[in-house]
Amino acid sequence: MRLEFQIVPREEVRADFPAFRPYLAEIREKTKARWVPEDIFGEISNNTAFLFRIVEEESGKEIGITVARLDVERHSGTKIMLAYLANVDFWDDSEEPNQFVQFYDDIAKKAGCDVIQFVSPRAGWAKKKTGCKLVACVFEREVPRG
Repeated sequence: MRLEFQIVPREEVRADFPAFRPYLAEIREKTKARWVPEDIFGEISNNTAFLFRIVEEESGKEIGITVARLDVERHSGTKIMLAYLANVDFWDDSEEPNQFVQFYDDIAKKAGCDVIQFVSPRAGWAKKKTGCKLVACVFEREVPRG
């Protein structure tokens, strides 16, 4: 399956935010991101985040969205592209992860980034011949109340 990544213009996100919000909420929930959909809306307005439709080339069917955020590591000045991926259930074919990597390589280069961090709910994602290495594990537990 060949994928096409189509940037959602800022004006379209603004005009149709209620339609995009559930997708952003799903990405946030699945990846345990520390932002809310309204944060992404604000970042898109300021050109520090970008929303892309993932479309199956052959059928033209939209199969998901992905969010790219720009960040700068405070202590080193490293410019980071954060790629949030939630719709990974269709990745049975080994070709799709490489299409994501190539796509993000291209936009990260254009943005002048030094590093791309892929954030996914699927721990085995890096094993799919993406050239990524696991650099950290996040362990989390809720604080007991009462």
